[in-house]
Amino acid sequence: MGAEQPTAQITTLLVGPDERRRGIGRLLLKAASQAARVAGCDVLELAVAGEEPTLSAFCLATGFAETGSRFVRALRKKG
Repeated sequence: MGAEQPTAQITTLLVGPDERRRGIGRLLLKAASQAARVAGCDVLELAVAGEEPTLSAFCLATGFAETGSRFVRALRKKG
């Protein structure tokens, strides 16, 4: 069996309130995902500080699964 691949982590993801719902967060996430894949990572983790319902909803809508105070999503399709 091979070694587990590294995990990429986003510790801060901010889009100004007046700029939300324009696809900016998704573009930032796409760029981070591409950079993480190039670096050899197979999982992207997003840390959420405190109770932030809009960020939590964004994470769930973009394919992340909630695991405590973090959200994770695979970078490569399995199978």
